[in-house]
Amino acid sequence: MAERFPRAGPLAGLALGLICISAGGWNAIRAFPSYAWPAVEGEIIEAGFRRGAYSRGQRAYFLEVRYRYEVAGTAYDGSRFGIGAHDMFYRQETMQELLYEYMERPRQRVFHDPRDPGESVLVPGISLIDGFLLCAGVGLLVLSVALYDPQRGRGRPPGSEP
Repeated sequence: MAERFPRAGPLAGLALGLICISAGGWNAIRAFPSYAWPAVEGEIIEAGFRRGAYSRGQRAYFLEVRYRYEVAGTAYDGSRFGIGAHDMFYRQETMQELLYEYMERPRQRVFHDPRDPGESVLVPGISLIDGFLLCAGVGLLVLSVALYDPQRGRGRPPGSEP
């Protein structure tokens, strides 16, 4: 198989790297500005979780939260925990600890977009999963380019001796 498709490995790595960069990069581009968003105090109205699909034998859990906050005298409701994959957890215990914290301390900091105060999150910035996808994608691209040999599979270049 390797002889029939000598460039398959680097090309597959290139494709997978581009997919990872697209997925993680899109969320990172949207999430990065939230590091600079101002914070106001808000109140958790409701917090819970839903079970997601299984992934590699593990069930994913997704945080569902609703909160209320005020900016310049105008009240807003929000429901985003973070931008990207912030709201996904693989351990039910981690999810329950977070829910317990919200029930014990319903007053939380809410980060909002200063240009559009209705856009808000409880956790600003890039999620660990999105950062990992972005780094893995860049690594796969670099590795694929390093492993790519344009002469491989074409026979010997003209003028080369055995």
